[in-house]
Amino acid sequence: MSNLKTVSVTANMADGFAINSVIDGHTVQIDQPVAAKGTGTGPTPLHDNLSHTSEVVHSLA
Repeated sequence: MSNLKTVSVTANMADGFAINSVIDGHTVQIDQPVAAKGTGTGPTPLHDNLSHTSEVVHSLA
């Protein structure tokens, strides 16, 4: 029998294109740069995904 874990995620739109997420108590924010009509307050979604992909690869190595 497998043990399932519940993960809690909430996300809210902030100014511009910023998105604030809380994932199991950890706050994460992504945004678009000012040149793309964002507020530049966090990494872009692309940069965030690239970072997470490299983190997963490193954690499995």
